[in-house]
Amino acid sequence: MRQEWLHAERLGLGRGWLYDHLNLGSRPVWHEAYTTLAAAAAATTTIGVGTMVTAPNFRHPVTTAKAALSLDALAEGRFVLGLGAGGPGPDSDSLGGPPLTRADRTARFAEFTELTHLLLTRRTVDYTGHHFTACQVTIAGTDLRASSHTTAPVDVPGQPTPEGIGAHSSGEWADARPRTDATGAPSRAGRTSLLPRADRAGVLPRADRTDVLSRADRTDVLSRADRTDVLSRTDRTRGLPGVDAPDVLPRTDRTRVLSRTDAPGALSRRPRLAVAATGRRGMALAARYADVWITQDVSQDDTVYAGSPHAEVRRQIALLDDVCAEQHRDPGTLARLAVLGYGGERPLDSIEAFRDCVGRYAELGITTLAVLWPRGDQAAAHLNVLEQAAALCSTVNSQAATP
Repeated sequence: MRQEWLHAERLGLGRGWLYDHLNLGSRPVWHEAYTTLAAAAAATTTIGVGTMVTAPNFRHPVTTAKAALSLDALAEGRFVLGLGAGGPGPDSDSLGGPPLTRADRTARFAEFTELTHLLLTRRTVDYTGHHFTACQVTIAGTDLRASSHTTAPVDVPGQPTPEGIGAHSSGEWADARPRTDATGAPSRAGRTSLLPRADRAGVLPRADRTDVLSRADRTDVLSRADRTDVLSRTDRTRGLPGVDAPDVLPRTDRTRVLSRTDAPGALSRRPRLAVAATGRRGMALAARYADVWITQDVSQDDTVYAGSPHAEVRRQIALLDDVCAEQHRDPGTLARLAVLGYGGERPLDSIEAFRDCVGRYAELGITTLAVLWPRGDQAAAHLNVLEQAAALCSTVNSQAATP
């Protein structure tokens, strides 16, 4: 596992994501996500790490927020906290209790996300909900502003980037540094992709670099805003682990958020927050609290499925823009990450397939692409394509940085 993370970092991947499950399928061993990511962060220096995703099936917001703050400090800002609703199954049944309906899970996820965000942004939190309670909890140590998208945000415009996700590990790529205007905010011009549209045919630009997280048996991908992660955080970019290379996908309107404290001149940092959602209510949570929205190339609801992975992501993006308007959130400040490889897309079949995916999803407004870390019979061939893709992204980013 350690060697995979080091290899992903050598490739220049931006971030690696790890599934947060008690067990995964028939695998005999599935290590605890936060412990594993802490080890990965300690063994590396540039690649980002993230959960894809942490869900309320067996997690509580208080312990989740504390673990996230600690891991982010250990990783020196390279961690992205990915959240999801969690479905039925062993994880959901592990702590006992009655079965939950889909509506119950949605309501629980809303409380989980809201309370986790409060714990990451307020000095002391007192909260009573139907599913979760927090009694005068103090874990952040400093009072950050309440909403990630209303606090001195600084995000990175630029190209979307690919992230890799894998059976055990995956990653994303992104290496374009954000361009800013005189106020320090991301400029519109700075959001253009690394390659002109015509040349971008398969390159997913990513805003700020590229992450790679290898996972033991699979790993989630979340991008980070400003680092070598797909989601780079502070100043340095449903989920699976990913790798972060120089921008593969144009990051259009990526935004990294640094939250200011109430103390004059003080600047506190919290982990970037990513929310996986394919429906209106989940997207509303992403619009209110997240720095990154996550989706994937498989249908979650056959009654509204658009017919193909690409068409479905297009449908979801249109819905996300509507939800952002309802929530008074500038959609350009919400990064968009798509995980490819679960459904009909095969970005690692060849370098041409990779470039094609980057181009098509970048046109939709996806700012980061995540792919599954190569596993199985085709692992060697797919890893070769991933290495080519990382090299391509690095070259593209270097050319873009040249005056």
